[in-house]
Amino acid sequence: MLDAFKNLTGGNAKLVKRQTDELELLVATAREERSALSAMLTALTARTAKLTPIGKSLELASEKTTSMTARLEEIAKRLTALDDRTRELAEIDKRVQALKDAAKQAEQTTQKAIGPDGELQKHREAVQQLSSQALQTQASLDTLKKERAALEELRAQLREAQGEVKQSLGHATTLKGEFD
Repeated sequence: MLDAFKNLTGGNAKLVKRQTDELELLVATAREERSALSAMLTALTARTAKLTPIGKSLELASEKTTSMTARLEEIAKRLTALDDRTRELAEIDKRVQALKDAAKQAEQTTQKAIGPDGELQKHREAVQQLSSQALQTQASLDTLKKERAALEELRAQLREAQGEVKQSLGHATTLKGEFD
């Protein structure tokens, strides 16, 4: 069974060796436990008449041994899955490196844009200049509005004065006509 795992995993010898050693250790431990349990079972079988509760304990131990065997098979499946994941991790590592390179390039571009001579600084200066021009324009517009209001007031006064001048001319013409 171990040879089959070795053949499945192929090129990753260190990981396979470690996993194989762990698996062999688990199998040896299980065998030792199984042989110990078997010896205990033999000794207890001789005393079965007096030790019925111990017989039940041995049955439980036997069931545990069976479950451990099932666990070992499950561990073997996990080892196979881990080997597959190891291969996937190699691909992920390549992707991570590509992402690191892209992030480094993005950082350089950002530093170039944000830096003291970068485009962002130039845009800030342009925005500040436009902002100050807008404030000056707003101030000029406010002044022009005030001057326009004053001009309208002067026009109204001029019209009124013009009307009075016409009226005065009309009276002067009338008076001149009366004097003649």
